[in-house]
Amino acid sequence: PANSSAHNSASFAVQVENIPLKGAKQKGWVFLAVTENNLQSNVAGGENSGRNLKYSAVVRELKMIGRLDAKPDASFLARPTIRISREWKRNDLRAVVFIELQGSHEILGAAESLFPAS
Repeated sequence: PANSSAHNSASFAVQVENIPLKGAKQKGWVFLAVTENNLQSNVAGGENSGRNLKYSAVVRELKMIGRLDAKPDASFLARPTIRISREWKRNDLRAVVFIELQGSHEILGAAESLFPAS
């Protein structure tokens, strides 16, 4: 995370170098996912009726922040800003960036970061 412009948003600097694209015509997408830990729900019906279920790494938002073309010196830089819903607990949020190959959907790499303090 680069900085926080307001309590309801967070800005990030995403930089990728030495991208391991394997072919001259390969293309990739760069995604940013916002996940939240420590969520729970009280189940009212079904096979888990009456149970309190706990969840980690729930994806709150997923957005494509860029595209990559295969080049020997390929790199990527973006500065996305994420709006944070009032229902989300900022201290439990994480930013996950990953590169996915177009076509095969193979994940080439991923990184995770905490959200900046408000």
